[in-house]
Amino acid sequence: MSTAPVEEARAFAEAADAVTDAGTLLFDGLAVAERQRRRELHNANAAQRYEFDVDDAPYFATIGEPPGTESFRRALRVVTTYADLVVALVEGKDVAASKSYLVQISNDLKQITGIPGVGVAVQTLDPIIDHALRARSVAEGRRLVLRGTQGVEALLQALKNAAPTIYSTMIYMDRKVPGSSESKTAKINNDRTKVANFVVLLDQLRATFGLLKVAFEHQNGRAGLAELAAESARLRADVDAARKVFAGG
Repeated sequence: MSTAPVEEARAFAEAADAVTDAGTLLFDGLAVAERQRRRELHNANAAQRYEFDVDDAPYFATIGEPPGTESFRRALRVVTTYADLVVALVEGKDVAASKSYLVQISNDLKQITGIPGVGVAVQTLDPIIDHALRARSVAEGRRLVLRGTQGVEALLQALKNAAPTIYSTMIYMDRKVPGSSESKTAKINNDRTKVANFVVLLDQLRATFGLLKVAFEHQNGRAGLAELAAESARLRADVDAARKVFAGG
């Protein structure tokens, strides 16, 4: 009789948490850059200086987040919450205990906008999550949720593909400043490194997720767990290194 790969699911959840934690630092800087870019574009239009557009409120407010950054955070949070949901289901927790994860995923999916390619993930995951919310047993919920693996992979790929947009936003104000300087070049290079590290972390997280899928498909026991544990350990080490760069300004 096969058993659910509990330890493998926990290892992936820990890896997802680590990447999301590191990504938070990148997104903090992105939020500042996104607001600066929109304000610069707004101020360049003389007519808009004396108008107030409610759609621009997130860019000028001192609370909340601009829409682009918020969508990136939500997309990564879907992956983390999905990982926590899988852990809850393979641990045999009742459906009610998993509902909070399902509700969070459903809410985030409905509010992710502006990320090219994310529609595939939403179209795959959204109906599965909606059905899982109505599941009456752990087994039924687990079966439905595991059908969402393609959507999670699509979401990670969409985040990776959005890296050029993230980088362009982060260096927008640098482009507006004429000429070059040592500090400007260092800042641009540092931003490039930050985004590059994020891409590598996403690739590693996707590879770790692939090992979890194999564990579910083949129930291959200790060999699969050892490989996934090793991959997760390497990922967490890289996350620690990336965090120092993300936090370095």
